Amino acid sequence: MYLYGKMRFFDFFKRKNGDAFDRADPKLFMRYREAVAACAEIEAHTGKSRTQLAGAYMKRMLRETDEWKAEHAEALFECFFIYDYLAQNGIIERKERACMLLHPEGVKEQGMCEIETFSSCDSCETGRIEIRPLYGDTGEKLLSGIGFQKENGRFILCVGDNDAPMQDYAVEAGCMLIDKNIGVCVYQKSLYDRIFARDFTDKRRYRVYAPENEWEIAFLYPWNPTLHRLLFLAGAKWNGKYMAMPLGLSDNALDLIDRYGFYVEPGAAKRMDAWQKAQKYARLMPKKHALSKEEKNLIDEFLSRPIEVLEDLVDE
Repeated sequence: MYLYGKMRFFDFFKRKNGDAFDRADPKLFMRYREAVAACAEIEAHTGKSRTQLAGAYMKRMLRETDEWKAEHAEALFECFFIYDYLAQNGIIERKERACMLLHPEGVKEQGMCEIETFSSCDSCETGRIEIRPLYGDTGEKLLSGIGFQKENGRFILCVGDNDAPMQDYAVEAGCMLIDKNIGVCVYQKSLYDRIFARDFTDKRRYRVYAPENEWEIAFLYPWNPTLHRLLFLAGAKWNGKYMAMPLGLSDNALDLIDRYGFYVEPGAAKRMDAWQKAQKYARLMPKKHALSKEEKNLIDEFLSRPIEVLEDLVDE
C-alpha cells in the first residue's frame, strides 16, 4: 500500500512538474519517505497531513539549484529546516512558539535551561535532545553525568532505537535540573506536562555492568561526588570511561549497590555470583611446607655443629 501511494505521488509529480522531475537528483527524489517522517511534527501545528506537507516540500525543494541543495545538504530532511522552508514559501503559516517555564519551588533559582527535542527521520521516539543554558548555572556536571555531550555551548544527547523513547530522556533531564535549582524552559505542551508530573520511565542511570576485562565490574551513574569517593574507598578506580572495580573486591560494594539502588546487569551479576561461590568453597592452604629429607639433614647438621666461643668473650 505504501509503495502504491509512493508511485502515485511520483506520477503526479511527473505530470505536473516534468522539467523539475527530469532535473531532480535521483538520490534526493527517493528520500520522500524521510520528508514524510520529518513532517510528522509539523502536521500537529498546521492542520495539514504529513503527506501533503512532504509533497509540497519535495516539489519545491527539487526545483532549487544544485548550489542551494549542496549548501543545505545536511539539513534538507530535518524537521526544523522543512518547517522554515514551507513557511518561507507560503505553504504554512509560521506560528510563534509559546515558551513554557518551570521553576524550582521554595528556593532561589540558580539558572535557567532551554530543552528542545528534534525527531529523527525514522521515528518521533528517536532523534536528539538539545539543552541550552540561558543564564546562571549550566548544570554541566549533572548533564554530563547522564550522557549529554557539550557542543557549541549546548548539551546534546542522541537517542537511537536501543534507547527510545526520546522524550523520557528529555523529561528526566528536566526533572534533574529542577532538583538542582535550575529552571526549565520548553516549547512542547506534552513535555511541559510530563516534566511537571515527573512522568518518565527510569532509564537505570545507576548501573553495574560487565566490561571487557573479565576480572572487573563497572559502575556507571550520574555525577555524584559522595558516591564517587565511597567507591574509591571500596577499591574502585576511574579509568576514563567508568569506575572499574576488581572482581575480588566486589563484596566491598554490595552495601553501596543496595543503598543507591544500582541495577546490576545479568553479566555483572553472573561474575559476582561466580566469585562469591569461589570464595565460599575456597580452601585455606598452610604456608609452611613439609621438609624434604635432604633439607632436614642439612638443618640437623647445622644445629649439631660445634660452637666455638671467641676467647675475648669467655668469662674469667
